[in-house]
Amino acid sequence: MAGRDNPRNTRIGLFRPEHVVLLIVLAGFVAINLSVWAAHRAAVKLGLAEPPSPFPTVGAIEVLARDSVEWTGAATAILVGEWVVVVAVAVTIIVARRRWELRRTGGTKSRIAHATRQMASTSDIATLSPRARRHEHISNNLPDCGWYGAYLGREWATGQVLMSGTEDNVLNLWAPREGKTTSKAIPEIWNAPGLVVATSCKRDLIDETIRLREHIGEVWVFDPQGLAPGAGSDGGFYFDPLDFVRAARYWDGSALRLAEIFEGATTSRSAVSGDAGENAFFYQQARDLLTALFLAAALGNKPITDVYKWVSAPGAGEPLTLLRESNYEAQHEDLNAKYSLTPRTRDGVFSAAKNCIACLGLAEVREWLTPHGHRRRLDVTDLAHDDRATLYMLTEEDNPVARPISTVLAILISEALKKRASQFERDRLPIPVLMVLDEIANVVRWPNLPEALSTYGSRGILFDIFLQTYAQGEEMWGPVGMRKLYALVAIKVIGPGQTEPEFAQMVSTQVGNYREVERSLSYSANGSGSSSQQVGSDKPILSVDEIQNLQKWQMIVIAKGRRPMLARMIPAAKQDFSPTTRDLLDRLEKGETSVPVD
Repeated sequence: MAGRDNPRNTRIGLFRPEHVVLLIVLAGFVAINLSVWAAHRAAVKLGLAEPPSPFPTVGAIEVLARDSVEWTGAATAILVGEWVVVVAVAVTIIVARRRWELRRTGGTKSRIAHATRQMASTSDIATLSPRARRHEHISNNLPDCGWYGAYLGREWATGQVLMSGTEDNVLNLWAPREGKTTSKAIPEIWNAPGLVVATSCKRDLIDETIRLREHIGEVWVFDPQGLAPGAGSDGGFYFDPLDFVRAARYWDGSALRLAEIFEGATTSRSAVSGDAGENAFFYQQARDLLTALFLAAALGNKPITDVYKWVSAPGAGEPLTLLRESNYEAQHEDLNAKYSLTPRTRDGVFSAAKNCIACLGLAEVREWLTPHGHRRRLDVTDLAHDDRATLYMLTEEDNPVARPISTVLAILISEALKKRASQFERDRLPIPVLMVLDEIANVVRWPNLPEALSTYGSRGILFDIFLQTYAQGEEMWGPVGMRKLYALVAIKVIGPGQTEPEFAQMVSTQVGNYREVERSLSYSANGSGSSSQQVGSDKPILSVDEIQNLQKWQMIVIAKGRRPMLARMIPAAKQDFSPTTRDLLDRLEKGETSVPVD
């Protein structure tokens, strides 16, 4: 049972109140006698008092009371000095402990700090320390770039810094406005060893990190809705999502994946599931239609925006011609069959397809997909080879019209990174890449991420995934997909605001139970005998209510192979960084714009 063999769980037996009082009196008596004896002995050594006849340590007060020993003013001065030293030491210990408590808890008192006695042992906690992470990295013979993991927080009871490892993917479940960006995403980007891909629905993430990243390397900002005007000085960029099709060996398979990405990014999973009746039929047919049209556009070197034109005109003959002139006969026949459907069915299929790629009809999105003005072309292969670069992707939370494009871009980059990793020993990038996917459900709806996630960590492509709730993940990947993702990640961080009863119960079960033992003692009237009785019952270490009501800056860390830990978040400004990063941050804070970076 969780926590039962944890050394921190040892419970002290019950004492009767009179026994406690007796122990205090006895300790005080011994301390006073010892200090009096020591003061007199010191005075004798200094020649300031007569040597005593028998002067026992514990009986010093009694001897003085009988005037058996001469007590001098020097002995009194020494005695006072002794107690001044004792008081000073006690005050120093109290102050030092208070400072340690402040550093450990940030000055916040926890309603559930008692739970740490039944949670992770000190040995489990130590395995997530910076020193342990460095040792783990070196022991695994991984490329050493001086970075050994990302900061998680501090364990509540010990104050130990907790870190994820250099092969760990992390899932964060945090409600809005609970400090995830300040304590997790921002410092992770500040301290990143190489390429960073970051997503967000607000500009705070980019505002706090872009200046530092611009001094490290090239910065790309995908912001079609203008959430961070002025971010980046290059006037934007454009890229071709059909590169996703052309980068594969078999274009028809990659065209199907691209269609699935657009479908997953624009529709809820329930709308296209197999039990959704006629609606599901239309979306399944729309997926096949988009597969053929994406393939035709890639074959003809057409911009992806032409696909929107073709969907808007069900009789368009150009894609049929492009497919007929290629070796993809199956897609040509399927597209021809779609055009030949009955008007009602055809309209339903084309309407569903148009819904999936509606963003391609918006001017604010189209300008990021075709050459436009002075925009640079983003080549994802080049980006994947740039260990100093940064890509930010922003989308409005309540109007994520560009979500399909940011999803395609994220997947394109990850595929390019996997291809690059295959060029190195052990199929691993020498410098890890951080994918900080804040608000992933609103910015990057990656359909098969739960299945694909396990292939990235060992390649040095590390995902830090942020969801507002567990239900948000279920809505995106379905219950089975979310359970798979939850099981696959190496570390789960549960922050405040997780009020769903089912999820809170799941976490409570993971944290485990402990055996609460109540002992009662009874004594005979004359005190000559006693009897005891013990009653045990299993109770949750953290109840559903306690998990639902975590305080701000509190979190539960669940790492594979360790018992769960209660921890606290640390604001970015109070975290420890490498000397290079700290120096760069300090100089930028002072307004120095020309900061050299090694």
